[in-house]
Amino acid sequence: MNTLAQTSYVLPLTVLRRKRSLPLPGKVIVRQGQNVEPQTIVAEANIAPEHVLLNVAAGLGITPEKATSWMQVRPGERLIKGDVVAASPKGLFQKIFRSPCDGKVMLIRGGVVLVEKEKEPAKLPAIYTGEIVDILENNDVIIECTGALVQCAWGNGKAAAGPLHVMMDTSNTTLQTNNLDVSWRGTIVVSGTCTSAEVFTAGAEAGIRALVLGSLPPNLLYAAQKAPFPVVLTDGFGTHGMNLAAYELLSTSDKRDTAVNAQPYNFYEGTRPEVFLPLPTTGNLIPPAPRVYAPDDLVRCVTPPYLGKTGHVVRLLPEVETYPGGAQAASALIRLQDGEQVTLPLANIQLLR
Repeated sequence: MNTLAQTSYVLPLTVLRRKRSLPLPGKVIVRQGQNVEPQTIVAEANIAPEHVLLNVAAGLGITPEKATSWMQVRPGERLIKGDVVAASPKGLFQKIFRSPCDGKVMLIRGGVVLVEKEKEPAKLPAIYTGEIVDILENNDVIIECTGALVQCAWGNGKAAAGPLHVMMDTSNTTLQTNNLDVSWRGTIVVSGTCTSAEVFTAGAEAGIRALVLGSLPPNLLYAAQKAPFPVVLTDGFGTHGMNLAAYELLSTSDKRDTAVNAQPYNFYEGTRPEVFLPLPTTGNLIPPAPRVYAPDDLVRCVTPPYLGKTGHVVRLLPEVETYPGGAQAASALIRLQDGEQVTLPLANIQLLR
């Protein structure tokens, strides 16, 4: 039976190549062969400027002609927030109009000043520790890095790096709001699951860098999407916690430097959220091609009633199996971690490598 295995990698040592891309045209500011750290800025882009109209005449309660005569700035001048834009002649009740922002004076007309606000360029951090091995046009770089990898099922689209802080005694530990305080500021917190949206609020107030969970109840999807920090789920939605392979790797990696890339899972582009722990050594590249299931493969169940459980393939069934309701599917006999043997469709399991 040659059914290709759905694969999720949990590797203690591997070599990755990851592309970091600007979302808009810009320039790469690193060179090929350069070593980078997570906070190294690899590319930047100028953001479209924002313009502000300062109605000096209305603000000071005077005519446009008088406002023009009181101007203290000229087109082309740079302003700092609080600079005097216009002022009446000195006296007991002098009127002053100050700039509400940093920027550049673009135009003065009819008692109104047009200011182009200054914006910091959009900056793209490396996130990964590694070497720049390729530069693609002006927006993208390829970083090669060595370390441990945990591929995840879901991410909220953000990325960050920091030291790992493990807050779980078992693979199904529930993270509570009182577990999060300012002592964990700047860390990447790992736990089995959480059951309250207040965890994300508490995490933001504590200043954590990212949150790695095994699973999350579906009703907390919106809260996880709106969290100001990266959130990844190793095993998707539910309350089943974290698979044992990911738990064993992450629970023994407390205080290690870690990168969390919560990029969306895109089957067609081959991208998915992941947790990466860099190591100063060499490893093997991830196998580029998928393969079929085989006896003794470690697999994870991805649907109820065994959702989140792991086990090993005992054998692949030679014929399609018929299930209640009449559905037929290629299947395998799986021995779960607790010793129970169950027959499951291959579509309901995922290979852990």
